Amino acid sequence: MGIVHKMAAPANVSNQGGGAEHGGGGGGYDADMEARLAKLETKWDTIVPTLATKSDIGDLRTEIHRMDASIKTWMIATVIALFLGFSGLFFTVSNALKPAAPAPAAAVPAPQPPIIINVPAPAAQAAPTKGATGH
Repeated sequence: MGIVHKMAAPANVSNQGGGAEHGGGGGGYDADMEARLAKLETKWDTIVPTLATKSDIGDLRTEIHRMDASIKTWMIATVIALFLGFSGLFFTVSNALKPAAPAPAAAVPAPQPPIIINVPAPAAQAAPTKGATGH
């Protein structure tokens, strides 16, 4: 899967059999082609062993599934922990902000009857007698 380059024909290649432009089948032996082919085979032999096999893909799939299950477990545990933490914080703050209850009063004594003060009416003055004045 490399990049294909358009290459010019090497100078030492003879095209006596008539090329595609002449309607022939193409040239004869090319020594450079054999060197290039050997180079490609070497690259192929070094790359193929590093490619993943079917069992490698299966192992990878199993590992991903295991990691997925682990991530789900951690996510659920984290959500539960956050819920409990914020619930505790809410109750703590709501209790701290409640107004203080008034102190309980001592036993309230029974109400006493009202005190009524009667003020006596002013005393009527005695009518003066005629003999007392001397007239």
